[in-house]
Amino acid sequence: MKLSPRQRWIALLLALTATLAAGYAIDEEAPEAETPRHRARRNADTVPDTANTPATTTSVARVAAPAAADAGADGASGEDREGNEGDAATPALDPFRTKSWLPPPPPPPKPSAPPLPFKYLGKALAGEEQRFFLARNDKYMTTAVGDVLDGQYLFEKAERGRLVFVYQPLKERQYLAISAD
Repeated sequence: MKLSPRQRWIALLLALTATLAAGYAIDEEAPEAETPRHRARRNADTVPDTANTPATTTSVARVAAPAAADAGADGASGEDREGNEGDAATPALDPFRTKSWLPPPPPPPKPSAPPLPFKYLGKALAGEEQRFFLARNDKYMTTAVGDVLDGQYLFEKAERGRLVFVYQPLKERQYLAISAD
């Protein structure tokens, strides 16, 4: 069936009119068709998750209140009587927020102490105090329990078969193996 250009224009105008009328009718029915359950679900999505703030408490209380409490004597909701679209305490959904389907990045790794830069060379007994000979690169040093080496390593104690150092910036213990005498 072939339509003349005039018949096509009339059909398009009728379709446009029907579409606009349907959109207007749906827009007018939206506030009355909304139940307290739908309002609570919609507002739960828009209320930020901040605990113990007065705005959030007020918003949640309004969400939990039934729709009958919002209606006045004339049956109109509080929004219709006041002439404003929404509650000032309820934030609107941000249409420009970013949403990513990628998993969140992993947390940064916990910092750890660098490996001990010392080599054990030997020990000597000077009176009641034990002295240990250590090497770092080309530098040789003599140390005892309680000394701080290179400004970062505290020589904490000498146990069987190992020396215990504490890396000062992170308060992390590190061990240097020695021969068990």
